[in-house]
Amino acid sequence: MRLNCRPYMFTASLPPEVIAATAAALEEMQEHPELRTQLMDNAARLHAGFVQLGLNASQRVSPVIAVTLETVEQAIPMWNRLLELGVYVNLSLPPATPDSRPLLRCSVMATHTAAQIDQALEIFRQAAEDCSVPLSAAA
Repeated sequence: MRLNCRPYMFTASLPPEVIAATAAALEEMQEHPELRTQLMDNAARLHAGFVQLGLNASQRVSPVIAVTLETVEQAIPMWNRLLELGVYVNLSLPPATPDSRPLLRCSVMATHTAAQIDQALEIFRQAAEDCSVPLSAAA
């Protein structure tokens, strides 16, 4: 019995659009180094706000900050409430989390203003209150 097989090519290379977007982003970063400084300033502001609210924020300040919650039953309503109030974050659920607790992955950009970050923090406070997520404010 003879099988009629056609050769197939498999490649793991990135699509040209992704490569072009990455190259443009790198070029923008080289031309505007102040954006990196602003990005890290914004990340520090958001992180400090989470800590001040009493949320369990990742220890490291970076443009992606994880807010860890204790249970899935807390995380899903809070995630939904944040969205209803105008803040989109990514929800990660166990077993796809490092310590089997759910987390909200929050991303900040260089173009966010201080007022926008403060507004997002107020929305986090409101969502936590609305969803009975305990806050243990540091201040």
